[in-house]
Amino acid sequence: MKTHCFGEKDVILQLENCSFDVHIDKILSSLCRGVHLVLLRQGGHLDFDYLTTMISHHQVTFIAPIPSRIDAL
Repeated sequence: MKTHCFGEKDVILQLENCSFDVHIDKILSSLCRGVHLVLLRQGGHLDFDYLTTMISHHQVTFIAPIPSRIDAL
């Protein structure tokens, strides 16, 4: 498993739905490292205009989408 080293200036985008257990990893890693965590509105992960606006607006430095989402972005 690959680990990521986050610093205080990093901004993580919470892309996973809260019903998916991986979202806990993002929340805990951001809390432990003092990293800014960007949460999306409900269904925001499916709205690509909203998603790209949030990435740009918050200057996101880390996003871990599934491969099909990378193609769509």
